[in-house]
Amino acid sequence: MVKRKDVLLLAVFLGGFSGLAVAVGRLGADLAPAILASLVVTVVAVLGACALRWLQRQFADQNEQAMATYHQLESLVWLSNALSVRQPLPAMRTWAISPDFAATLFSLLRGMNWPVRILELGGGVSTVIAGYCIREQGGHIVSLDHDADYAERTRRTLEQHGLSDLATVLHAPLIETPVDGQSWCWYDLRDVPDDRPFDLLIVDGPPAATQALARYPALPMLLDRLAPDAVVLVDDAHRADDRATIARWLETSGEFTMEDVATEKGAAILRRMRRSEIGKVDATTRTDGAEALQRSGRSRRKLRTGT
Repeated sequence: MVKRKDVLLLAVFLGGFSGLAVAVGRLGADLAPAILASLVVTVVAVLGACALRWLQRQFADQNEQAMATYHQLESLVWLSNALSVRQPLPAMRTWAISPDFAATLFSLLRGMNWPVRILELGGGVSTVIAGYCIREQGGHIVSLDHDADYAERTRRTLEQHGLSDLATVLHAPLIETPVDGQSWCWYDLRDVPDDRPFDLLIVDGPPAATQALARYPALPMLLDRLAPDAVVLVDDAHRADDRATIARWLETSGEFTMEDVATEKGAAILRRMRRSEIGKVDATTRTDGAEALQRSGRSRRKLRTGT
């Protein structure tokens, strides 16, 4: 992609060249050819330098994309072997989670105490991954989706993989919900069972387009339903809204520490501290992870824009 500053530079140079050409034309027939020849050589050199710079950027972008794709394929192959899947896994990336996030989820679940009770905001591929993880160790998934058609699609996918008995997929439409004195479009939680606390909360919804900080209500609305040592796994943590959401959670709750995970879309793992630990971890330590996310997000924007 040609950068705006390159176009402006070229326009200024060509404008200057046109002015010089007019001036040279007034110098006389003897000097004009030599000066014009020098100017043409200069123009060709500048255009060649601009073209070379553009090609170098294109090569760097393609190399970055190729490495990212290779990393995702590597994660997908590893994950398929680790899970011993019965059917091909659903399509990943774009709107769905990426393979490296799925691998992060797998590794996180394998390190938790069993059985694991999972609450998922926005299901799909992650529901299938979690289902395979708890198939032998025990546990259950409650997955919420604001879209009824997508919820039904997730149910069919679970059935194809023989995991239906391990997950309850609920259609939970977004309704107006007051949170911290503001009105939010949030999942209707009336059908979410509250007989036992959840050990893992996966935050991958609602869509960012719903409203600013669309996922912020997750912790205020569900904190009382989480186990004392619960873990919160957040996807899309490189997005500005989600980084701001995480920072706000850490500031207001005072009960979580955060680990930044380098995945394609960014991931964050928040671990709830036991009451005996809260006083031992100061606010600076708790917010270090959020600041790291912000720095990571800025670096990724600079890498994409080349600025």
